[in-house]
Amino acid sequence: GHLLALGVKPVGVGAASLEQYFLKDLTDGIENIGDDSSLEKILELQPDLIIRPSDKNYEQFAKIAPTIVIPWGQKDVYDELREFGDIFGKQEEAEAAIARFEEKVAEAKTKLDGVVGPDETVGVYEIWAKNFWAVGTSFGRGTRNLYTSLGFQPPEPLKPYVTENGGPGLDMSFEKLPENAADFMFVTVYGADGGDKRADEIMDSELWRNLPAVKNDRVFLIDIDQFAANDLISMEKQLEIQVDLLLGSVK
Repeated sequence: GHLLALGVKPVGVGAASLEQYFLKDLTDGIENIGDDSSLEKILELQPDLIIRPSDKNYEQFAKIAPTIVIPWGQKDVYDELREFGDIFGKQEEAEAAIARFEEKVAEAKTKLDGVVGPDETVGVYEIWAKNFWAVGTSFGRGTRNLYTSLGFQPPEPLKPYVTENGGPGLDMSFEKLPENAADFMFVTVYGADGGDKRADEIMDSELWRNLPAVKNDRVFLIDIDQFAANDLISMEKQLEIQVDLLLGSVK
């Protein structure tokens, strides 16, 4: 996503990145190098540069082409994009992409003025088969838009986990949700290994039905595939969805 925002189209990309929901229409001509980043496939493509999210098997990749490691999710999206801009001599394109996104944020703030009260909170949650997450900014799921760009606040007990200390998130017991529930709740479901079934059970429970956000129709189920990526192209689309959902909560 960062590369596409800069106008750089890679010759090959890992399967997960290639299938990002809001990037699919921009990836024609890019080869799928698979989930395990096949060395053979990369060698066939004869790249001039390889970018990796970790240093695993670094020596093997470096034998094919100069290899740069940029760990995933450790920097703010603006800082990551600027780093890519420095690598490719696309600093102006990076700043232009950031400026465009800031314009969209300003428009969103105007539309949402008064929708979320000054003392009301916003939270992002994700249900897994055996986990219930308060999602932090390091993991995405639209948290950067809500907390950093729009300036909404999570419930006080969640701040050390979702907006502070790098935003690692909090894996809580479902029974702890009432004390950690926001006034506006964005919820994704990771359906693997029975996650879908557990989500149904949770949302059919008395504890869930008694949450203020549920009673006030302020729970927004969002598509996990749409909110998987953290690049400005995807985040702009995510922002549009978030704004529409919040506006729809106003009675």
